[in-house]
Amino acid sequence: MCSRYCNMDYILLSALAPLLVAAVFVSYDIACQFKLKFAKHIPKLPAAIHLPSSIAVEWGIPKCHCPMHKVPCQAPHSLNFKSGVGRTDGKGIEQSWAELNRVANSTKEMGPGSRHDMLDDHLGHHNFRKYVALGTLSLHLATHLVQPFDLGQTLHTRLLLAIPEQKRQQSIFEDFSASLAEKGGLEKEWTQMILDWEKDPKKKNPYLSVVSHASQDEVKKQLLEEEKKQAAAGMPQLHDTGPTSFLSMGLIIEESQHRIIWDSRNPAELTIRQENELQRRRLLLQREIKRFRNLQALYMPAATVMSVEHESIQRELPETQRDSIEPEHQPLWLPSALPSAQRTHNCSTVLVDIEIKLCKAQCHDILDKIRNVQRGRLAFIGFRNRNIRGQNPNTRAKDTLDRLEDKTKSLAVKYRNSRKALLELLGPGEWEKTLRKLSKGDLTTPDGEEISIYDPNDPVGLDGRERSKKQRKIDKLGLGQGKKTVSWIWMSADAIGDGSDAELHEAVHIEWAKARARFLRWTEEVMLLKEEMRRVRKTLEWRAMWWEQRREGWESQDGAMREGIRAYATRQAGIQRGLCLRSTRLWDKPLVPFGSQEESNEGPGSALDPLLESLVEEDE
Repeated sequence: MCSRYCNMDYILLSALAPLLVAAVFVSYDIACQFKLKFAKHIPKLPAAIHLPSSIAVEWGIPKCHCPMHKVPCQAPHSLNFKSGVGRTDGKGIEQSWAELNRVANSTKEMGPGSRHDMLDDHLGHHNFRKYVALGTLSLHLATHLVQPFDLGQTLHTRLLLAIPEQKRQQSIFEDFSASLAEKGGLEKEWTQMILDWEKDPKKKNPYLSVVSHASQDEVKKQLLEEEKKQAAAGMPQLHDTGPTSFLSMGLIIEESQHRIIWDSRNPAELTIRQENELQRRRLLLQREIKRFRNLQALYMPAATVMSVEHESIQRELPETQRDSIEPEHQPLWLPSALPSAQRTHNCSTVLVDIEIKLCKAQCHDILDKIRNVQRGRLAFIGFRNRNIRGQNPNTRAKDTLDRLEDKTKSLAVKYRNSRKALLELLGPGEWEKTLRKLSKGDLTTPDGEEISIYDPNDPVGLDGRERSKKQRKIDKLGLGQGKKTVSWIWMSADAIGDGSDAELHEAVHIEWAKARARFLRWTEEVMLLKEEMRRVRKTLEWRAMWWEQRREGWESQDGAMREGIRAYATRQAGIQRGLCLRSTRLWDKPLVPFGSQEESNEGPGSALDPLLESLVEEDE
C-alpha cells in the first residue's frame, strides 16, 4: 500500500465532515498502522473537517487482506469478529474496478480531461444499473439480465441467503451452548471474556490459542535430566549412551531414511551429481545404523532377534521378492515396530515410555513445521499475485510453490509415521483428539483460518495447487468462515473433560467463540439487510418528491423551457416511484428458498416493469 497518510487523513475527514453520525466503521487495508496516529493528525488539518471527539471510530481490515497481516494483528481487525458489521467484506467499493479494466486500452492514450470524463461516464453507468437493480432484481433476473458486475447480491437475494443461514448458525450455536450447560458457568465466563476483549484488545484474545506443546528438544532435555538424577542416585547404566540418547539416535536415523526415500522416489530424474550425493548419504546412514545396532544389542535384545529372523526370511525368498538392501529400507526395530508380545515381555517399559514422549513431541514439531510452510506458501501466493507478471517469472514462482508443496507432503508422511508409532504403543485413546489423522485435505493454508478469505475464481488455491473448474464453482458456492459448522467432537460436554487439560479446554473455548461470532454476524446481516430495504424505499420516495418539487422551474423561463423541465422532472419522479413500487412488490412477497423456486413457481417475478425495461434499454 503506497498511500500517504496525510492524503488519506484529509480524504477520510472530508468524507465524514458533512455526516451527522454517532459512530463510524472504517475498513482499510492497513488500518492497523493507519489508526495509530490518526487522532494526533486531526489537529493539523483544517478545522472545518475536524472529527468531533464524541464520534466513535472503529477500524477493520478487509477480509481478503487480513491473512497477509501478522497473526496478532488479524483477530483485532477481522470483520468476522467486529460487532455490527454483519457479513461485510470491506471490498464493495472495488467491485466497480473490474468493469473499468475494459476501458484501460482507451484511457491510457487520453489526456487527463478526456480520461476523467470517460471514467465518470462508465462509473455513472455502473452506479445507475446497480441503483436500478438494488431493490428490484430477483436471483433469476440478476443472473440473466446484466453480467458485468455481481447483481446476484441484491438486497432481496442476499436476504434470501441470509435468513436460512442465520437460522442454521443459531441452531448450531444453541446446541453447542446447551452441551456446555452441565459444566456450569462456562458460557457466561467465555462470553465475558469476549466482551472484555472487545473493549480492550490488549486482554487475552478469545479467538487465538496460547497453549503450547513441548518441542522434541525440550522433551529430550527433560528425559536426559531424569537420567542424570538416576545416575547420581546410584542406578546402574548399561552404557555411557543412555536410553534417551539411544532412542533419539534411532529417530534421527529413521528421519534420515525417510529423507533418502523421499529424495530418490524419482530416480530417472536425478542428475549424476544428485546420484553421487545420494550414495554418499547412504554410506553415512549405513555407518549410523551399525552404531545403532551395537547399542540396540544392549538395550533391546528382542530387536536383535527380530533382525536375525528378518534376514533369514529374506534369504529364503526369491531374489525378486526380497526387500531392498539399501540402508534406507532396513528396519530399525524400535519399540513401536516390535510385535506386541515381544514389546511386552522382551522390551523395557522405560524405552517404550521414552519413545511415546519423543514421538508425541515429534508430531507436534512436525505440525508446527507444516503450519509454517503453509503460512509461507500463503504469503508467497499473495506476493506472486501482486507483483509477478509474465511467463518466465510465473514459471519460477510455480517451481517455488511446487517445492513448498513437496516439503509439505514430506512432512505429512513423517507425521503419519510418527502417529502410527504412537498408535502401536498406546492404541486408540484420548491422545487422538489432539494428534488426529492427517489427510490430504488437511494440508491447506492457515486453517482455512478464522480469517482466511480468498477469491474463489483464482485458478490457484491458497495452498498453491491449481484448482479445477468444478472445484472453483464449489468454492464459490461453498463454505467460508462465516458458513462453517463446528465438528461434533467439540459439541459434546465430554470433550472438555474436567477442565484440567488446558489445551483441550482452550480448543473448545475457541470453537465456541467462533460459533458465537458466526451466529452474531449472520443475525446482524439479516437486521442490516432489512434496514437497508427500509431505507431504500424511504430514499426512493424522497427522491420522487424532490423531483416533483422541481416541476415548476423558475420565473425567467419561457413556456417551452418550463414545459420541458416539467416533463423531465415528472419522468424522473415516475422512475423513482416505479422503482419504489417494484421493490415493495418484490420485498413484500413471502421469501422462498432458492432450491424450491423452480418447483413451486413462487418467488420474485420474472420480468421488469415496462418503465424500467425501457429505461435500461435507453441507458445502454
